[in-house]
Amino acid sequence: MKQNDKDRQILHQCLKQNNQAPLVQEYWRMVFFTVRKVLLNKRVPFCEQDLENLRNDVFVQLLDKKCKKLRQYNEDLGQGLTAWIKLIAVHTTLNYIERKDPVGIGSQHALVPLETIQEKMGVDIEAQMDARLTLNRVQNSLKLLPSRYQLVLKLFYFDNVSIEKVAQTIQLPVKRAHTVLHRAREKLKKVMDEKKE
Repeated sequence: MKQNDKDRQILHQCLKQNNQAPLVQEYWRMVFFTVRKVLLNKRVPFCEQDLENLRNDVFVQLLDKKCKKLRQYNEDLGQGLTAWIKLIAVHTTLNYIERKDPVGIGSQHALVPLETIQEKMGVDIEAQMDARLTLNRVQNSLKLLPSRYQLVLKLFYFDNVSIEKVAQTIQLPVKRAHTVLHRAREKLKKVMDEKKE
C-alpha cells in the first residue's frame, strides 16, 4: 500500500470511524524521536518521562476537540501526513521549551543568580522547588502502591481525567470508582507518612 493511501485510510478511520488506534500505532515512535531530536537540538535537559509526556501532548493536540488539528491537514498542499504530524510535534515541543524557560535563561550557558531568575520570571523559585520536591515524593510513593491505585491516581490527578472516564478505564461503575479513588488516596497518604518517619 502506498504511503498516501495508507495516510488516507488512517485519516478515514480516525475522523470518520472514531478509531484513533491506527494513527497512534503508525506514528507513536516517529513522534517520540521527533520530540527527542528537538530537545537535543535545543540543548534542553530532559528525562524519559519528559519525552513520554511530550509525545502524549502531541497526540492530545492531534485528537483533542474532535481531531481539530488533524482535520486541518490538507493533502493537496503536497505535504504528507507524516510531515504534518512532525510539524505538530515540533511546535508542541518548542511551546514546551518556551513554557519551561520563557526568558531563555537556559540557553545562556552561564550560571545565573537565583535573584535574577526570580526577577526575570516573577516567580518564587524556592516555592517552586518545594513544590517539585513534594511532587517527587508523591511520585516515588505512588510507585509503592498496587497498580490499580497507581492508575486511578495518575489518571485523575496527573492527566485530569474525569471520574466517569476513570470508571470506564478500570471497568467499574462510577460509584465504585469513587471508592477506589478514595482508598488509593488513603493508601498514598499512609505510604507518604511512613516514608517521613
